[in-house]
Amino acid sequence: MKKCFSILLALVLLVPVAFAGEAPYTDGFNSEAVYQTHEWGIFSGRADGSFDGNTEISRADLTKVLVLSIFSEEEVAACAEETEWSFTDVPTDEWYTNYVYCAKAKG
Repeated sequence: MKKCFSILLALVLLVPVAFAGEAPYTDGFNSEAVYQTHEWGIFSGRADGSFDGNTEISRADLTKVLVLSIFSEEEVAACAEETEWSFTDVPTDEWYTNYVYCAKAKG
């Protein structure tokens, strides 16, 4: 029984799953994983509608991805307020500010 379950699990993981809904990105980066992270608000893509999946991400991008994989946007804003805003290289009005300070608050 365990062997059958293991084989079934391996097949499910290897077979691409079609996602429901419209492909979110114009440049072909529309796998199930990319679609789900878009739906969950973790990745939003570039302003031109592309995902740009071959580009290195910044520390700010990575921080956003990690924090949003655990917390909602509302929780991010709340937990960012739990810590002292003390980083001299993080402006108070950047798109990534709350993600950095939420990560700091959570250790």
